[in-house]
Amino acid sequence: MTGLFQKRLEPGVAPDRVRTTPGPGGNTPAYNSDFHTVELGFTRRMRDRWMLSAFGGRLWSTKFQNVQTGTGETALVRTAPAFLWFPNERRFGRLTETTWNVKVIGRYEGPWGVSASSTVRLNSGYNWGRRITVNLPQAGRENMLAEPVTSNRGLATKILDVRLDKTLSMGGSRNLTAVVDAFNVLNSNTVINFTTISGPSFKQVLGVLPPRAVRVGVQLRY
Repeated sequence: MTGLFQKRLEPGVAPDRVRTTPGPGGNTPAYNSDFHTVELGFTRRMRDRWMLSAFGGRLWSTKFQNVQTGTGETALVRTAPAFLWFPNERRFGRLTETTWNVKVIGRYEGPWGVSASSTVRLNSGYNWGRRITVNLPQAGRENMLAEPVTSNRGLATKILDVRLDKTLSMGGSRNLTAVVDAFNVLNSNTVINFTTISGPSFKQVLGVLPPRAVRVGVQLRY
C-alpha cells in the first residue's frame, strides 16, 4: 500500500516499525466516521393519576474499527484508535455497526398516598468480530481483526426496575416519603462483556448484569 509513512519508537519494539499516516495524500484513507441516528418518542403526561413515556432509537456507526474495542454495555460509541494506522487494522475498510435501545417509563399515583412506578430498558447486543494476536518479524506482537466486526452480535439486555413509595404529610409544606426500589427485578444475568481474542480465553466472561438489588429509604421535603 502506498501512502505517507512515519516511524515511531516504542520500548521493546524494533525502530523500523512503520505506520501509515491518515490523510488525503498518497491514497491513504483519512479517519472519517459517520453516525446516523433515528429516535422516536411518546409521552402521555400525568393525568387521571397516571403517566407513560416510551422512546427508542437506532444508531448506525460507520468507521474504521479499533482492534482493542470491547463488548461492554458502555461501548455504544466506540473509542477511536488514536491514529495507530497499521494496514491490518483497516483491512476490512470502514464497517457499519448498528445498535438499538428502547425505554418505557410509567407511574401510577394510587389512593392513600401510595404510588408505583417502573422502568423497562431494552438494549441490543453489540457487534463484534473475532480478533487474533500475531508475532510480526521485527515488529513485535500485534492484534488484528480476523473477521469483520459485523460478523457477530452480543446478547440483548432486558432490565426491569420498580419503585413503590408512600407520602405522609407532616404539616405545612413538609412531606415524608418512604421509598422501596427494586433494580433488575427479573434478576437477568446477561453477559455484557467477554474476551474476543482467539486463544484459551476466547469468549471468557468479563462482566454480567448486576444481580437483583433492593433499596429502602426515606425522603423529607420541606
